[in-house]
Amino acid sequence: MLSARPTASLSLWDAVRACLAGDHPAPCLVLASGDPGHVPEQALVDLLAGPFGIGAVTPLLYDARGRVIEAGTYLGPAGTVTPFGAGSPLGAPELAFRRDVPGTLSPVVALAPAAWEGFEPNPTSTLADLLAHVQAKGLRVVYEPTWHVRAPESIPAGPVTGGP
Repeated sequence: MLSARPTASLSLWDAVRACLAGDHPAPCLVLASGDPGHVPEQALVDLLAGPFGIGAVTPLLYDARGRVIEAGTYLGPAGTVTPFGAGSPLGAPELAFRRDVPGTLSPVVALAPAAWEGFEPNPTSTLADLLAHVQAKGLRVVYEPTWHVRAPESIPAGPVTGGP
């Protein structure tokens, strides 16, 4: 698995282009920021290179307290992308299954080479824009429960229990 990480002289999108350049059919791990955590490389390669129509894979995102921020997402009643499992402990059984997701808060995704084709990023493009492109191509975005990534400080921690 190849890795694309922006640097001071290389934008995220240039890093992804470099990662996917050439005759390399391997999936690419796209890192917008932060640490990719323990990457289950074989699972990601199997998903992205298999006959499943998957274009991108997202991880479980957790905070410094070890609480889940997002274990995939779902579309809420107003059509907004809503985190699934927020506030749950790591290892909660209800988070341990793969599923299609509409998006992610994660700064890390794994991407199949074919999913990138036709994406023309601009300086304000985000990973959300890339995932929307993946889905517009008819490819799936899937949450992988064995891939855990600690969220960077810029992503708010999971919910805190409190009264109204």
